[in-house]
Amino acid sequence: MRLTFVMRRRRLVLAALLAPMSAPLLYVLATFAWSGYPTSGPGHAGKLVDEFLFALLPPSYLLSLGIGTPVVLVLQRVQRLTTWRCVAVAALIGAALGLWTTLWFSGPSGSHTPLSARLVVSALGALAATIIALAFCGIAGIPAMRRNAL
Repeated sequence: MRLTFVMRRRRLVLAALLAPMSAPLLYVLATFAWSGYPTSGPGHAGKLVDEFLFALLPPSYLLSLGIGTPVVLVLQRVQRLTTWRCVAVAALIGAALGLWTTLWFSGPSGSHTPLSARLVVSALGALAATIIALAFCGIAGIPAMRRNAL
């Protein structure tokens, strides 16, 4: 019993360390694969690596650990921690943070930023949070659904 608890704890810690880099890494790999970076020279690839290390990873870790950890702890405390709940909460929080980001950088809704741009950023926030939540749950071994005893 004690060994199972320790192994589960280790998987949760490993998931918390690795999952926040999943969305930024996927973005960098997709950008590298579907852009001209492989043929346009090493300078562009270096800039992409710098973007990954200095612009994408810090906020991903800060938000994942700062917001995601309390969410997981609350879901675990009330015995409702499943992959689908984790993903749903992460998507909602990611969408809200994406929308908040547009308000923070471009002012209130009557400003020059069109609603479509705000919705795209909100959807990208939800997508990034969903990717990170799926990676976390996969690494941590969190079940997709809870099995209820009859």
